[in-house]
Amino acid sequence: MRVVDNVGYREWRDALSHDWTALLVRLGAEPILVPNLLPEPERFLASVNAAGLILIGGDDPDSETIGMAGTASRPQDDPRGLRDWTEARLLAHAQSNRLPVLGVCRGLETVNLFYGGKVHADIEGLTGERHVAVPHDIRLAADWLGRPSGTTVRVNSFHRQGVGLGDLAPSLVSLAATTGGVVEALAHRELPVAAVQWHPERPDSDIQFDQCVFRECLGLGS
Repeated sequence: MRVVDNVGYREWRDALSHDWTALLVRLGAEPILVPNLLPEPERFLASVNAAGLILIGGDDPDSETIGMAGTASRPQDDPRGLRDWTEARLLAHAQSNRLPVLGVCRGLETVNLFYGGKVHADIEGLTGERHVAVPHDIRLAADWLGRPSGTTVRVNSFHRQGVGLGDLAPSLVSLAATTGGVVEALAHRELPVAAVQWHPERPDSDIQFDQCVFRECLGLGS
């Protein structure tokens, strides 16, 4: 879950948009929320027998914390850093157990950082394309979800940071990108790990295409 600061008085909270719960229920799945203060989040994930892991959007991931998934100590005074640490530990657990993973927006950036890639803080400055609250077209870079390479799909966009084609981790491959070279979907070459840069949980997304994403990556909605 994302970490938010309560308005009115200081109280850090873990949060999940209602859009996510509505989408997962519609796909026949039961969401299990992972708190960010757990000392061993991987043990929690194993104890609930989760069928897959979804890394949702919100906030920017920290490359150093995520890149040190196996060695970094849990942050003590950084509530948002707790999320980076938690997600890195969950990804390491998923990798060891070949658990299906789907990253969304920030989740795509987190996956790329975890496997050794880079993230640009200002993707508009890099490519000249706007990606904050601006729907745009993406082009499939490979045959995916029953659609041939080169197919154009319209998606929503709510991110300032991003991954360029030259920033992908060696173990990852681009599945879709913008004309300016911003990665919009990726997958691991060997593991059941994939991610998209848009928000499939939001009402303005392409329901049919996104259902295919969840079916392909997590076995949901079939």
